[in-house]
Amino acid sequence: MKQMISNQINKPKNMINIQLDIFYLNEEGIFTAYCPALELSSYGNNVEDAQSAFNEALEIFLEDTLQKGTLEKVLLKLGWTLKAMPKADFEPPKLKVNDIKRLSHHLIKGGTTRITIPAYS
Repeated sequence: MKQMISNQINKPKNMINIQLDIFYLNEEGIFTAYCPALELSSYGNNVEDAQSAFNEALEIFLEDTLQKGTLEKVLLKLGWTLKAMPKADFEPPKLKVNDIKRLSHHLIKGGTTRITIPAYS
């Protein structure tokens, strides 16, 4: 399986850059886009539909948590850790080997998505 780029969140000045691993799966003709670091998924009739639905779900997730001021709390609850040195930065939970094996039976492709959102206070 192709090596994946690690999930990352960096906080430059007034923005947060997020890079997330996305897995595309096919289970009995249903295509799923799944992001383990956020426990967020969507589905569609093909990979493109699943990707489009995932992007919409991700946008709703971010809008909701930013509006409520709960993004940091939700990330920590999902297993992300906060590094204080040398600068404040979030690290996502690591996928376990068993999780990767479970996904690999239905994996079509993997990739990353990068988004930038306004920093919250």
